[in-house]
Amino acid sequence: MRKKMRGPLFIIGLLFVIATTTVERAQNQPERTEQIFRVTVNYGRSVKRGVRAGHYNYVNPDVVSENFSSKETGTKEIFIHLVSFNKTVSANEALAELDKRGFRPANTQECMAFGEKHPDVQREFPIAFLGAVWRDFYGGRYCLCLAGDSVGRYLVVGWIDDDWKEMYHYRFAAVRK
Repeated sequence: MRKKMRGPLFIIGLLFVIATTTVERAQNQPERTEQIFRVTVNYGRSVKRGVRAGHYNYVNPDVVSENFSSKETGTKEIFIHLVSFNKTVSANEALAELDKRGFRPANTQECMAFGEKHPDVQREFPIAFLGAVWRDFYGGRYCLCLAGDSVGRYLVVGWIDDDWKEMYHYRFAAVRK
């Protein structure tokens, strides 16, 4: 009776098949493009109080109530969806895609509530709040962004009229309509 030989070439071939199958499975898995977080939003709270409650290491000096006002009042529990498009997009493209998916961009008070309730999420990737918009003296449009790293957490403004680069892994905060 003849024995089957399982030499080095067989083992190398087997390892290649296992590695190829693992890579193919990983490539066929949809990348997670949305995360959902629950927050309670006080729409009547001032930006100053929201900033204080967020305990940020740095806040852009333009983040004030005069620039990022809210007309809404009351308190409401909502879900904020952090959406990634996995590609470079303009603000208009992001807004159109959010709308197509049944979302509206999260606003100023929702940004403040998110930063306070989920402080470490912004250390993973920057989060743009395209519904929290301010136009400066020169006409430039900016939105609130949460960012961070191992050193600190930052509440900054991002220039809307520039592309949002995929390499920075931006998430766009949105709320179901």
